[in-house]
Amino acid sequence: MVAFFKSSILVALLAAVANATPIEKRHDKFISHKLQASEIHGIDKRADSIDFDADYRYFTELEVGSNKEKVKVMIDTGSWRLNMPGPGATCINHQSCPADSVFHADESTTFHNSSRKYVSTYGSGEHKMEGFTVYDDIFFDNGDEIPQFEFEVSSYTDFEMGWFGIRYYSQPNASYVVAAKNAGLVNHAGFSLYLDENDTTGTLLVGAVDKAKYEGELAFFDTEYFITGKSVTIGNGTEIPLVNQMGIDSGDPRLSLDQNIVDAVRSEVGVDKNGNVPCDSVSNKTFSLNFGQVTIDIPYSSIFTKTKTPNVCHGQIENTSTTGNRQYLGIPFVKQVYVTQNFDTKKLGLAPVKHTDESNIVDYWF
Repeated sequence: MVAFFKSSILVALLAAVANATPIEKRHDKFISHKLQASEIHGIDKRADSIDFDADYRYFTELEVGSNKEKVKVMIDTGSWRLNMPGPGATCINHQSCPADSVFHADESTTFHNSSRKYVSTYGSGEHKMEGFTVYDDIFFDNGDEIPQFEFEVSSYTDFEMGWFGIRYYSQPNASYVVAAKNAGLVNHAGFSLYLDENDTTGTLLVGAVDKAKYEGELAFFDTEYFITGKSVTIGNGTEIPLVNQMGIDSGDPRLSLDQNIVDAVRSEVGVDKNGNVPCDSVSNKTFSLNFGQVTIDIPYSSIFTKTKTPNVCHGQIENTSTTGNRQYLGIPFVKQVYVTQNFDTKKLGLAPVKHTDESNIVDYWF
């Protein structure tokens, strides 16, 4: 999810996850967060048009406060702050938030409330989170901690639960990645993201890169977030120049692209007025993103996902009208790429993902 420039179509999902544990390997310190996805049916602006299967979101679990309360949050490479609903907060559709996503500040003796109100808007501003900026400790299984980390406790959010934003952020005490380095838990401020082939699990590394999880060599970009591509090639071979920059957004289940690209894809496969196509019409097609140094291929089956209606798939692709006219590459892209970024050098690395149980975790070299 992208703060200030986020898609308005947010359908959250629930997951059970393993704890995060700082690990030392080959003298390289890093934190490993296990991710898991599950399904929650939230609100969708096209919900009246078809009976949807749920979209994917990926979650992890943090231990927060002196009592080490376990709180589930959604991983988001498109935003930069952590927020969690507090007791009595309302989430999507003004419903109660899931119990395992609520942080009970009154049970922590290390909690401090700044009393500063915080409002974060998303998409074109129609969705938001309201709460207060607070401070508390984040703990790990081995006893290590990030002391007095800055985040928000919300009283209201338009989303299913809290967001764990890991995008580059200039405020060190509110950037989880930078705060982990400042606490001495990692050598370099950076993260790497890998989603498994089974679509239900993944791994977020802080302070390290798993060289076994990608094909070939990483392509590097000098950036804090947005990257520039050269072109896209759709399933019929038509090449379309990429004019505007793109952000990688693990909090978005869709691809948000310029209108001419969306129109070309929809025309090619014959999308109806509700965004639906016969599933057999999108098999064996590929959407290719050429970044110059590397090309990432996305199967159409990841862009047009199955619904509960037999042989009816729905497009997870939209224009940028709800994202502040910014292009964002959501879950269909993130599943096909290994993403790593070093905040210290402001370099981002991409490579085609390699799905394997093998691991070769190293410190940052770029």
